[in-house]
Amino acid sequence: MWLLIAFVVWPLAEIALFVEIGGRIGVPATLLWVVASAMLGVAAVRGLGARTMAATIAAIEGLRDPARPIAEGTLGMLGAVLLILPGFLSDAVGLALLLPPVRAALVARLRRSRREDREGPVVIATDYRDVSPRDRRP
Repeated sequence: MWLLIAFVVWPLAEIALFVEIGGRIGVPATLLWVVASAMLGVAAVRGLGARTMAATIAAIEGLRDPARPIAEGTLGMLGAVLLILPGFLSDAVGLALLLPPVRAALVARLRRSRREDREGPVVIATDYRDVSPRDRRP
């Protein structure tokens, strides 16, 4: 239900901000802002993709959990895409998501909430059978 409300409220907020801010700064400045933020978003997508891949590979090679660089890269990409979309609200959220401390705080918050959801360790019960190569049948 909250997702449906967000899909209704977000565009209305974007329209209201366009009318209010566009009325104050004028049409040329508003158009310049939209184009400039889209160009910044495209540049961010290019840079973040390579950085996320490098950080993920470094984490894997260092035998560390790659979830953090992947999550931060995903949030950064979301921020870049929000910059590409026209709108002052999406630009504000996108710029915030491009800041590394904001992404790190969001990832830490998500990890904490995920840990709080689990009451104990995850146990997967299974059976296994050791099969030597000569026991296998073609």
